[in-house]
Amino acid sequence: MKIGIFFHAALLALLAGCTTLPDVEVPALENELNEVLARIEKATYPQGKPENIKSMSMVAAMSLEEQEIHIRSRHWCKYPDQSRAEFQMPGQPPTIMIINGKRGWKIVEGLGITELDREEVMAELLSIRESNPSLGMRQCYARLVLDSKLHDVRGNSCRRIVAYPPDWMNFPPVEWFFDTKTFLARRYIKILKSTFGSMKIQADILEYKLVDGIMVDTSSILKTPIFSLRMKVLNYKFNAEIPDSLFFPPGEEEQLRREFRSEEILDQMFEKVAQYHPDPEFASKNRKYCERRRKQILAARNDTELALQLNKLLEDFGDSHMTLFPPLRDSAAEAEKVLSAPDGGTADTDAGIDVVESNGKVLVLRVRKGSPAEKAGVKPGMEILEIGNLPLLPSDLPNHRRWAILAPDLLSLTAKDGKIKLRARTKKEVFLFEFAPVPSEKSSTLLGNILLRGGYYSELRPDQIAYIHFTVFSSDIMKKVRLDILGKFKDARGLILDLRGNVGGTLDSIGWLAGWTTPQKIRFGTMAFKGGEIRLVSSPQTQCFKGPLAVIIDNNSYSSAEIFAAGIQDAGAGRIFGTRSAGQCLPSTVIRLKYGFRLQTVTGDERRESGKRIEKQGVTPDTIASADAEGLLHGDDIPVERAADCLLRKK
Repeated sequence: MKIGIFFHAALLALLAGCTTLPDVEVPALENELNEVLARIEKATYPQGKPENIKSMSMVAAMSLEEQEIHIRSRHWCKYPDQSRAEFQMPGQPPTIMIINGKRGWKIVEGLGITELDREEVMAELLSIRESNPSLGMRQCYARLVLDSKLHDVRGNSCRRIVAYPPDWMNFPPVEWFFDTKTFLARRYIKILKSTFGSMKIQADILEYKLVDGIMVDTSSILKTPIFSLRMKVLNYKFNAEIPDSLFFPPGEEEQLRREFRSEEILDQMFEKVAQYHPDPEFASKNRKYCERRRKQILAARNDTELALQLNKLLEDFGDSHMTLFPPLRDSAAEAEKVLSAPDGGTADTDAGIDVVESNGKVLVLRVRKGSPAEKAGVKPGMEILEIGNLPLLPSDLPNHRRWAILAPDLLSLTAKDGKIKLRARTKKEVFLFEFAPVPSEKSSTLLGNILLRGGYYSELRPDQIAYIHFTVFSSDIMKKVRLDILGKFKDARGLILDLRGNVGGTLDSIGWLAGWTTPQKIRFGTMAFKGGEIRLVSSPQTQCFKGPLAVIIDNNSYSSAEIFAAGIQDAGAGRIFGTRSAGQCLPSTVIRLKYGFRLQTVTGDERRESGKRIEKQGVTPDTIASADAEGLLHGDDIPVERAADCLLRKK
């Protein structure tokens, strides 16, 4: 038999066998145990306990005494969860064992073992912790019991401590024997469990040496039912600089780093969803879905695939408004970077353009009279292709209609030369526009950690129908509505509230808007949170608008906009036009996770007054209508015109 094969068989024997250690019950001597542990610590650190030990490296010579086989080994540890060992005989390639507790993963190159289950790896990690004196025995084990008897170990009188691993590990206890004179360990006995079975191991420590202020064992004999192994430490060093690449199998470092990163995002995402979810038992009910999808999640090759798999997990939870957004890498990402850059330009200006999303395109909905955009030649119905050299390409985010939200903000952002640059097209021609902006009148509100900026436009049409279009529910917007109701719309024949592209906002603005736009008392349903529930009800104002009301929504109408439209519809206080809303109206928040990921997660539940839910279903208009480029080019906004005709008939 070749010596290499024989050595591998000997190492494999470490993972095999059948002997078990009895669970010995010993008297509890808690006070004396504390005294013994204190003396053990003093003996281990004769110069005082070091504050922090992060790593250890060691070189040792070993020999299998019965077979006269000599082995050289090298060991590296990064506490508390990374370890690498290399065993090599003269003229033979090394056998490499790598353990990485971040993933519960282990590889033994040369033995054909590539991965063991998490319990086995946890047992290995316990061994790593045992070899780090700075952690202390109380940090390694769940329970320590001191034996009242004295035991002889190679002529030394010793006290025995039985150390019990944490219960969840389901591992047998370890016996430690400490010299009553020096209080250094002279022997330990443990059971090594593996896929192949279990084996009793006894290690007798023969010599100690002071290294970096710590007493470490430098000579020992390891005995098993099959063989004896003598080990002599040649070099020992604490807090050595150890590269992370040592703890990955050759050629697989990048793959494993992705797996570690994916698991971090998975764990953080689940923790945050459970923390904010209104169901206190959410974690216990839904953890099973994490385990079912873990393999696919860890196999993701990039951030887009990871977000896809994690969003499938979020779908398993049953709430569609839960969304994980990957780090932004497409043109939408560049747009957000520009908007957030301190030197990106001036964001308090206005182009005089309102936009609408239709069939995946961003169209010019309206160009305000006398604005720089009108003077430059921008016309309603044009498709916007590029703003400030940023192309409006389809986004790789879950909801490509994000441009309906981003585009208005980009249009308010001037370049460093003080110009707004816009590329747009009609069916026949592409145009490039440059014009100076005017001061902005946009309002903003802070929702969670997201700043919502919204535009406001109002006019009294020639047919005496009042028209208001705004894109965020905020107190500033509501003040403008009130001023218009009391002012230029006082004698209007009807009122159109255009909520297309409205991202929602504050809940209190919903009742406020209804109180000034209809004399009916509107009940908007119930919002339930962990701490109770809120019933949303309007309070009609004496000078509110008392004529007929129409509301326009589309698939970019979210949250508060949906709740408002649903309440008006349920109460019969007005007619709804447009296309079905987004169906994302549960109270939620957006949380930033590691590596640039962002999580939208629910904080409560909702029911509209009719008993139906808006979540996932959206609000279906009474009259379906959508704008198109051709109509806008000719001054015909189809949903607005149909709403106006309806109001005029009612009047």
